This record gives sequence, C-alpha cells and structure tokens, in this order.
Amino acid sequence: MGGVRIAFAAAILTATLAGWLAPPAHAGPRNECAGACQDAYDDDRTACAGDPDAVDDREECLSLADDARVACFGVCTDEGRPGRCTLAVECVERCRIERNRAADGCRSRFATRVRLMCREALGPGGCRTCLSSARASRRECRQDCRGTPPATAVTVTSVVTRRRSACQQQCIDGVVGGCYEECEDRCEGDPDALAICRTACRSLSCETLERRCTCTETASSAAYEQCCASNPALCEDDPGGCDGPGDTPLCETTTTRPQPTTTGSATTTTTSQ
Repeated sequence: MGGVRIAFAAAILTATLAGWLAPPAHAGPRNECAGACQDAYDDDRTACAGDPDAVDDREECLSLADDARVACFGVCTDEGRPGRCTLAVECVERCRIERNRAADGCRSRFATRVRLMCREALGPGGCRTCLSSARASRRECRQDCRGTPPATAVTVTSVVTRRRSACQQQCIDGVVGGCYEECEDRCEGDPDALAICRTACRSLSCETLERRCTCTETASSAAYEQCCASNPALCEDDPGGCDGPGDTPLCETTTTRPQPTTTGSATTTTTSQ
C-alpha cells in the first residue's frame, strides 16, 4: 500500500512532464446535461469570487490526478500473473482510491478558494446572496435534466492499450486463449486488471507468440502471414507485422516481464490486449 501511495504522489508531481493520457470517460445524455449544469454552476461561483482562473486550476489538478492513476497502473504491471488476477485487482483498486483522494483534494481546495475570494470581493452577506443564486440556478438546471434519457453505462479501461489486427488477435488467442479465459474468470470484471493479466499471459508464451504471430517468414508464422496477405492494410499496425512497427514488440518474455519505465520521479507503463 505504501509503495503505491508513494508512486502515486510522485506521479502527481511530474505528470505534466511525462505526457500520459488517460482515456476519457463516456457520458450519456443525462450525464452530459448534469455536467453542463455543474459547469454553469462553477462559472457562476467563480464570477461571484471574481476569480476566473479557479476552474482552470482545478481542472489541471484533476488532470494530474488522472495521469498519476495511469502511472500507478504501471506499478501494478509487476503484479500480473498468467491466469491469476487477485494481486492485480487489489493493486489497481488502490490506484483508484489514491486518485479519488487526490481528486477530492482538488475539489475541496477549489471550493475553499472560491468561498474566500467571494467573501473578499462581495463581503459575507453579498457572497451568501451570490452563491445562493448560483445554487438555485443549478437546481433549476438539474430539474430540466430529468426529462433526458438515462445514460448507457460504458466500461472504459484506463490501462493504455495497443491496437492489433483480427489476424494477429486470432493467432494470439490460439496460443494463450486458455490463459485469457482464466483471466476473464478471475479479474472480477475489472478491465484494467484484465489487461495486466493478459499481458502476463503473453509474457509467459512470448517466444511462441513471436514465432507464430509476427512476420518471421517461416512455417510457424505461415497462417498469420496468409491471413494478412488477404488484406495487407489490416495488419499494418501489428507489432512485429510484415508492414507493422518493427520496433514495437508483440510481448516481453517472462524473465523481462513489462516493468514500469521511469521519467523523473514518475512511473508509467503500456500494455496491450
């Protein structure tokens, strides 16, 4: 727990330099409507405070927290075991808890800043009136959202993934499909832990995967190459593919299982599915 927390805190400090990107959450119509109401409320509060930069500063803080979560998942990559997922599930959940704590801090500091600046700008009485009006406007906005259809839940993995063709994926499934199924059974529906578990499956069988599922121009890879030959553009992004990025490995062997790479004090990792 302490190691994850330390790594998370270090990542927050340097995330802007590392340039990590966490996939955006998908929101449905109702969530978008409620989000617009909250945005308008935040704008009204900062107007009361005369502090237009407060929202941008909070959003930057939240972005750093999200980036640090992705970096924290890099620490969890070492918890990956082929077909086993308990450690990975526990690790990514700790990362999420740390991210939520950091995000709560961002929001708390924003609210305190706006309240103090508002009192300074308008005085206690004027500030109460202005913020009360902002809250009333938000309530009305949220009431208008009730007629909006509910959002459809969408699961989004936060672990950075690489795309691969159906040809390569079919080949990989033929080699480690059983291990993948064990991951599915044991990862409790957690997409981030699942990606880590699958990475461990590929690491365990990496030599076989490289022989069969990359462009080696040997009998072992004939089926994969024939699949790609039917539609060359399909495989152009495959790691190790005939026309793919040659410097991108399909997997890492178990002895050199994917480890977090370090930028300053931050830690990040990339896995593929």
